[in-house]
This record gives sequence, structure tokens and C-alpha cells, in this order.
Amino acid sequence: MTIRPGIWVGIDVGKTAHHACAVDETGKMLFSHKFGNDQAAVEALIARAGKAADQVRWAIDLTSPLALLLITVLLAADQAVTYVPGRVVNTMTHGFRGEAK
Repeated sequence: MTIRPGIWVGIDVGKTAHHACAVDETGKMLFSHKFGNDQAAVEALIARAGKAADQVRWAIDLTSPLALLLITVLLAADQAVTYVPGRVVNTMTHGFRGEAK
């Protein structure tokens, strides 16, 4: 059995929709897309990420009520979720000047 490396999926939380970007251990982007703030869309994202790797780690930029459904569905699916504080996100954007979100 071949073990597939893990991936990170970063999520930019929005009011009605979120944006997800998945990268592998080398930083190569695997997918990037917008998805709705509803249970079915989050579950579809979890399934997509699970097809890409055996281990998926999630990073989110908000823990406010806007992210409540997203966080609940991820945790209910036993996903590893990490909160990335806004100041870290802001600092990192300076390292990627040419890239828009």
C-alpha cells in the first residue's frame, strides 16, 4: 500500500462563501476554489481533500460566527483544524506580494 503525503487546506472565511486552497508538502497548489457556506459544500470539500491525501490538515483565518458551520462540519468529520491569527495572515501576505487571494 502506498502512503500518500499529507496536504494543507487553507480556508479564507467569508460571509456567504469561503475560498479554499490546498497545497502539498512541496507547496505545490493542488486545487483552489470558492465554495458555499453550507454543510453539503463543506462535506464535498472534505471529500475532495481526502482524495488528494491520506492526511489533511486545515487552516482557517477566523473563529467568529461566520466560520461556525465550517468549523462544526470539519470537527464532526474528525478533521485537524488549526486557527491562523489575523496578524500571522497579514505578515504572510507581505511575503507573497505578487499573489492575490
